[in-house]
Amino acid sequence: MRYFSTNLTASPFERRRGSALFAIAPAIVLIMALLMAVVGSVTSSSQSSEQDYAVLDAESAARAVVSLAIEDVWSDFDAGIDLATAQPWDFQLFLQSQGLPDQTGIDPPVGVDISGRLALPLDAGGRPTFAGAVVEEVTAYRLDSWDSTALVVDATIAIERGRGDSSRTIRHAVQEVFTVAPPDWEGLDYALLATNINCILCHTTIDSADRFYNQDPTLRGEFDGVKLGTIESLHFRADPDSSIAGSIYVGGEAMEGDGDLISDWAKFKLKSREFDAEGKLIEDAWGGLTPTNLQRPDPDDSSVVPNLFLGEEALAEGFLPTSFPSPFPDNGGYDHETNTVLTEQAHNRIVDDEEFMSTVGGSFGKMSGGKMTVLEKGDKIDNPGRLNVARKGWEDTLEGVVSGNVYLKGEKDNPIVLNGDIAIDGDVVISGYVKGLGTIRARGNVYIPSDLVYADGSQGESRIYGKGADGTPNNLAIAAGGNIMVGDYYRPAWGKGTPATGAKDGSFNFVMDEVAIFNRMEWIKTQPTLPGKAVKTQVGTKVVVKDELQWVQYDAVDPIYTWVNTGKIIKQPIYKDVYTTTGVAPYQVTTKTTIVTGYKDVAETKQVVTGYKNVTKSKQVKTGKKLEVVEPVYAMVAPQYPNELYAGADYRARYYSFNADYKVGNGAKARTGQSFPIFNKGGYFDPVKGHWMSDERAAKWDDTKLSYANPANRKDPFLYNADGSVKAIVSSLSPSQGWIAPAQMQALITLELGERPDRKDPLEVNATLYSANAIMGVVGNLGTDMTDGKLHVNGGLVAADIGLLAPNGTQINFDGRGAERLSITSDQGLTIRRSATLPRPKS
Repeated sequence: MRYFSTNLTASPFERRRGSALFAIAPAIVLIMALLMAVVGSVTSSSQSSEQDYAVLDAESAARAVVSLAIEDVWSDFDAGIDLATAQPWDFQLFLQSQGLPDQTGIDPPVGVDISGRLALPLDAGGRPTFAGAVVEEVTAYRLDSWDSTALVVDATIAIERGRGDSSRTIRHAVQEVFTVAPPDWEGLDYALLATNINCILCHTTIDSADRFYNQDPTLRGEFDGVKLGTIESLHFRADPDSSIAGSIYVGGEAMEGDGDLISDWAKFKLKSREFDAEGKLIEDAWGGLTPTNLQRPDPDDSSVVPNLFLGEEALAEGFLPTSFPSPFPDNGGYDHETNTVLTEQAHNRIVDDEEFMSTVGGSFGKMSGGKMTVLEKGDKIDNPGRLNVARKGWEDTLEGVVSGNVYLKGEKDNPIVLNGDIAIDGDVVISGYVKGLGTIRARGNVYIPSDLVYADGSQGESRIYGKGADGTPNNLAIAAGGNIMVGDYYRPAWGKGTPATGAKDGSFNFVMDEVAIFNRMEWIKTQPTLPGKAVKTQVGTKVVVKDELQWVQYDAVDPIYTWVNTGKIIKQPIYKDVYTTTGVAPYQVTTKTTIVTGYKDVAETKQVVTGYKNVTKSKQVKTGKKLEVVEPVYAMVAPQYPNELYAGADYRARYYSFNADYKVGNGAKARTGQSFPIFNKGGYFDPVKGHWMSDERAAKWDDTKLSYANPANRKDPFLYNADGSVKAIVSSLSPSQGWIAPAQMQALITLELGERPDRKDPLEVNATLYSANAIMGVVGNLGTDMTDGKLHVNGGLVAADIGLLAPNGTQINFDGRGAERLSITSDQGLTIRRSATLPRPKS
């Protein structure tokens, strides 16, 4: 007997391309009606070839019976659970309760008879029938993987044709596979997507990689528009000199630098590019695009091609997600040997051992070439000599799941060769040239210190993007369970002073600014109410003993003054205020200077006494008695307002720190954990505007603006409950467990940047980057960081928090192939799909 292979891991491309079979039972009823119509039609049309139609009748009946069986199983499951919040293990446990154990690894898998669930009518011999055919077999078995379950259903149908000695039984057996898994997450269809977007839109151009590198004039006008999205807010610190060759989707609020909501989008330099009603970009004969203002949908004007979707418009039109699922689903994991759900580790925002291993079990890819080094856990790079050895590489290949921290550097003539999916149980440092198709899923952080580019071929002077000189495709997708750091994240603000360390002895650079802002966003989600602007408020009374006073009158003589001209002419300065802006966003500083622009002649005057006058005045004098007086007590009090973003008492916040391994104290009392800033002081919630109001950034270590959380203090109210239990987690931007010392990491970044072939070129990253946490980094100016302050990304940037500074501009060219390679699924909910049909004819 043939059976479906136990290797059920579909390629990411196939999984994203699949369509849901049905979400609720009524949909399968419609499918069944159509199948019954087909069976009836075929049965009534058996005039030309009874044999052929009998086979077709049997096949149609077999498929219909399979659909009936799967509908029965799914409807029973659906009736007992909310599909929108269900997890893969819920369906697995349900099948277990139905007598369908996991058959993964069993060869051949054992099917279970489920024909009794169908309640089919019986013929005279007591055999179940369907549409006049005998149902001889309906069996099912299940195969579990880390994020899905395949339910394999077999059905065998028998139809008798002819009479007497000429009768013949026609049988048809069909095997269909239904995959139950979380729905595909739609966020990878965006060139740029984050929870909140601010600084990165200062000087950014977003386009399509296919269009940007197109060399075929006949394809002009055939390229889709791209998408930029923000789940909660879009914040312009200044007028953004940016463009997007497509549409913008904003799930929450769009604000200007002062916190006011945007009402007039046309006044900004932020522009879209014209595209037609089919979503294709309109190009001229030279491939140029025409700028156009941002335009929301107009229900009264069907000729408007919208490119800006806000709120419900974004959710409906742009498939805008509402959260960022971890690339290693935060569901606790599932022990397939004992059929145990590890719920105690679910939703803790940490990649636990079981979650990592159950996710990457199907990683069978391979890497070769370049310089590759794997440092086992516990091994460290803590001196220049060790760094130099590690950068030379000592691995020939990496395969499947790799344990340890990995260094990858591809050279132009010896690139890193990608071939499938690789999982890294640790951090990854990667730069240089890569070739082939591959996905890297890192449990920890990913560091891209310098250029990461495809070893592409060329045609004349033009690059053939995404394809090597040998014609093979190049594409890389990277997902991090931690954070992704680009460029020199240690770089001090303005390129001066000491590098950032995360502590007050280092620079409060751009990354620290972003850390403080992102941490405030998490802090807000932990507050049931938010403080408004403090106002002078009576908070009580007090009794004060005072001297009794009374008013008395007395006579006085006051001089009379008059302004008189002295007869002299004097020079009076003419003043003007001059405003000067220095630096680049977001470090721009505007100062006001008052200067003298000239002088004018004026007559000098002065006051002189020209007489006197008698007046009566009053004053208070003590009576000699004491009085008790009740006086109000005032204080500046911030009113509290309900917080719509409050995530509930069970919400586990995720804060960022620069370095998780900062040591406090010595000896047995030493504790580990670096204090980190939260930019939640000096601001307030505005109930009219509906959001937090404050300065755009803290700009420095300022205790009037920053609170500090300390992981080493078990009484810290930001991180621990009153009983000392953990209520938040801390995600470090620096290498885990200090496997590379900060000084050596800084040296590594400097070395990698210094090896760039042309320091005037933008820092280029060719990859789709994804993190449920943050993508951060700094691309410094020429002369200070071996770049020209520009960043060029071919792929996509998708993360909960994005804090990238490229002061001279960012170019993002969306490459949809990376989305297919990653295939991130939603963190909750289940769908069912028909993923394979395998006919098994029998005579």
